[in-house]
Amino acid sequence: MFRWVVRYLLLATLLMLGGVVQASVVKPASVVFLNPGHATEPFWVSYSEFMQAAARDLGMQLRIVYGARDTGKLLAAAH
Repeated sequence: MFRWVVRYLLLATLLMLGGVVQASVVKPASVVFLNPGHATEPFWVSYSEFMQAAARDLGMQLRIVYGARDTGKLLAAAH
């Protein structure tokens, strides 16, 4: 039950970050997660996998960009 609640709370976050999808748009919503950690850190890898599973369940596309604790890299990816 807890995982289900967390997944759908994550959905709300993804929708806020991804914007509102218009009913006339056929392609799935696309969201980018700017992950501040490294791609080798167990916490951030599992967090990203959880987000990817939630996005897949909801028919959304999720792209993950790892910032490797580099603020400049994250800011560049955000633009």
